[in-house]
Amino acid sequence: MAYAAWWRRALAFFIDILLMQIYFIIGGVGSSLIGGTAGKNFLFFFAGMGLWANFYNKCILMGKTGQTWGKKITKIELLKESSRAPMGVAFAFFREFAHMADVLTLGIGYLVPLWDRKRQTLADKICKTIAIDYTPQEQAKHFGIDRRVAAAVA
Repeated sequence: MAYAAWWRRALAFFIDILLMQIYFIIGGVGSSLIGGTAGKNFLFFFAGMGLWANFYNKCILMGKTGQTWGKKITKIELLKESSRAPMGVAFAFFREFAHMADVLTLGIGYLVPLWDRKRQTLADKICKTIAIDYTPQEQAKHFGIDRRVAAAVA
C-alpha cells in the first residue's frame, strides 16, 4: 500500500471542484441570457444541481466507494485508516466539516501531506482517514480478483 502523493490529491480536488463549477457556469450564463425572474430561477436551479452534485460526489460516492470522480481519475482512494474500507456516507459528510481545520490554518492543513509520513491533511488526522494509490492490486482486493491477473493487466 502506498500513500497517495500530494499532487494527485490536489489534482483530484481541482477536478471535483471543476465538475461542480460547470453547473454554476451554466446557471450564470443562462441567467444572464434569460434575465428577469426566469433567469434567477434558472440560476437557482443550476446552483442547486451543482450543490447536489458536490454532495453526491463527496459524501455519497466517496462514502460508499472511497473515491470521488476526481479521485477515480487520479487513481487514489480515501479509506478509514483502521479498516482500509470506505468511510460511509455519514462519516464522509462529517469529514467535509473537518476540512475547516485545513481552512482555519490559512490553508496550511492542506499542505501537511507534503511532510507528513502518512500524507494526511488535518481533516484526515481528525477523521483517521488515509489516501492511498488505487492500483490494480488494490482493485483485486476489492473485487476478489487473483493478484497475478491484476499485475498482468497493469
